[in-house]
Amino acid sequence: MFPQGKKSLGPTIAGFVLLVFAVKNPEKAAGLVNAIFDAIDRFSSALGT
Repeated sequence: MFPQGKKSLGPTIAGFVLLVFAVKNPEKAAGLVNAIFDAIDRFSSALGT
């Protein structure tokens, strides 16, 4: 009924870049994931949940 816009390629490209980074640098990728989870934990703690 309504025209569909083009699907954004941004998230797909970002995911591909992160995948290549994780394959080439597994230790740094693991550190990045741990840092992200730590930031989420701090944020949720600050909210009091």
